[in-house]
Amino acid sequence: MNDKCAHEPIKAPWAPAVVLLLVVLALWALWAMWGVQMLHMHLSSAPDGSASLAGLGQVGDLFGGINAVFAASALVGVFWAGMLQRATLLETKRALQAEQRELREERQFRTRQQWEATFFQLLTLVRDVAAGVTTKVGADERVGFRALNSMAHTLMDRALVKKDPTPEEALEMGLSWYVKQTYRNHPSALGVYFRTLYHLFKQIEAAPDEVLPEVEKVRFATIARAQISDGAVLLLAFGGLTKSGAGFQALIEKYGLLEHMLDRYQAAWKEGLLLVYQPHAFLGSSERARTAKVVHAHPLANYISASDLDQVVATGQDF
Repeated sequence: MNDKCAHEPIKAPWAPAVVLLLVVLALWALWAMWGVQMLHMHLSSAPDGSASLAGLGQVGDLFGGINAVFAASALVGVFWAGMLQRATLLETKRALQAEQRELREERQFRTRQQWEATFFQLLTLVRDVAAGVTTKVGADERVGFRALNSMAHTLMDRALVKKDPTPEEALEMGLSWYVKQTYRNHPSALGVYFRTLYHLFKQIEAAPDEVLPEVEKVRFATIARAQISDGAVLLLAFGGLTKSGAGFQALIEKYGLLEHMLDRYQAAWKEGLLLVYQPHAFLGSSERARTAKVVHAHPLANYISASDLDQVVATGQDF
């Protein structure tokens, strides 16, 4: 709405009503002053045309009918004025509602633009942080996703020290290796990477529904999930089970971040991970919507001792 429209006064239709009122009053006055006598002169039988008081009284009774007309006209006028006022109020209300709706939509649009700008900045940051992760395999230094995949490969080869372990034993061995070896040897690289990844998904989850509906949250989560390499999926599964990474667990489950875990990793640990993760963590968006959540019978403390988990906190990292 421009300034001209905003400051333009509302023109009330009072002028026709005032003119009509003046005309009615003038006619009433003319009738009172001359109309009665003129009418009596026409109706009177006196030869000189003079009007007697009795005759004038009879003629004056004619005002009763005219007064009724005036009263009815006044009632109609009041009703008409009320209708005009109601129509004006409704129009004003509709205009205000439309203006508020436009302002709300404009505000939501700006908020959505700001949110998307922040999201893609975080997405770029995740890529940059992942590209800075390094590890050594013998004399070979591996960087970025190759480094993360190499860490997961090493965990797979060395963590399962017992043949044919139960799901609980496999989970405990895998998590213990991740805490004592994988994370301890790369605390800065993995800590920064997973914290940045966490904030990326937290950005999606924290968006208000009017800015980012649930279906849009799933879509943006799918975009973010594509930045997680095969090896990082396995590391994320174990990292989300540590004391400092527990805040990530709900996001892992809600957005199915373990869906694309490699088959050989799933064969080794999926049954164990399902003891502490909801099935949603391994499902796509459509399957997650159809699958009910389960209540886990055993806490994580049954699978790895608290002293082992405290070693992660002792490194000074927060993931």
